[in-house]
Amino acid sequence: MTLLNFVPIELQRRIIDVAVANRDVRTLLLLGALYLSVLILYSGVKYVLMIYQGWVGESAVKAARDSLLSWLPESLDTRTPRAVRPPTS
Repeated sequence: MTLLNFVPIELQRRIIDVAVANRDVRTLLLLGALYLSVLILYSGVKYVLMIYQGWVGESAVKAARDSLLSWLPESLDTRTPRAVRPPTS
């Protein structure tokens, strides 16, 4: 991810230094398309990482909650309503 942070900056530099300075429209279009592709890729990777981060956080909270609730006696366990629980003998 760190390397991907520098690619757009380098492409911007090359667009200005090479394509605009030389007035080369073909190179400008090529570098512009490459720049757009990198931005889309970067945004996609960032989105996937944020989804993954949320999933990991929610999984950790659920595991901690389940671990804490496993210590409670069944009479105090509020995950299942009493009306649904089978009667204990």
